Amino acid sequence: MKNKIIFVIILLFSLSIFGQNSKPGDEYAEAREIIKDLDSIVSPNGIQERYKVNIGVFSNGFLCVVSIKIIR
Repeated sequence: MKNKIIFVIILLFSLSIFGQNSKPGDEYAEAREIIKDLDSIVSPNGIQERYKVNIGVFSNGFLCVVSIKIIR
């Protein structure tokens, strides 16, 4: 009786392992591909810059990321 219980447990465990989705990869890759250009300026006259700036009166100010986008 004990061997049958162990066999059933192993069988259920193996079914749960092999029942998993084996497709590796990113499930959001298609969505990222669609929206990847939404953050950039595609106009030839546009200006886009991004840099880090130390904001504050003293040297221990806050380090911030500044993003500038100008479309003409």
